[in-house]
Amino acid sequence: MTKNKNQLLIIIFSIALLFIILWFCFWFFLKQSSTSVSETVYVSEVIDGDTFVLSTGEIIRLLCIDTPENGQVNYQEAKDFLSYLIFLKEIRIEQSKTLDKQDRYNRTLAYVYVNITTENNAENNTEEIFVNKELLDNNLADLYVYQDYQEECKRFLT
Repeated sequence: MTKNKNQLLIIIFSIALLFIILWFCFWFFLKQSSTSVSETVYVSEVIDGDTFVLSTGEIIRLLCIDTPENGQVNYQEAKDFLSYLIFLKEIRIEQSKTLDKQDRYNRTLAYVYVNITTENNAENNTEEIFVNKELLDNNLADLYVYQDYQEECKRFLT
């Protein structure tokens, strides 16, 4: 009789453990498959007009745009403008649902947003700026369309 009780307890314990493991896997899968990955971080260094470093050390490359390289016309203007927008500021990064998460240089590809406070008649207004688009709108970047993902870049930036 004791042998049957022990077997029954082992079966119940095994089923409970299996249920817990399945629940955890299901929860983890749902967390990973959200529509976009978004987090808030700070910018510690601006490398050029479309690349910068986070306070965590992660290097970010702005998605769907391309700014001049060092030595090209408007290189310094693009870098200075990006610095003005995000350096030492809290930003929100959002990764694409369809494009790669990193480029061939292991930089994280992202859309970037920053809150800018403006003063109007003694009022402070905060507005979220889409950094990628702001560089385009100020003629400091060109639209950079990734292979087969033309619609994503055009949808966000035109």
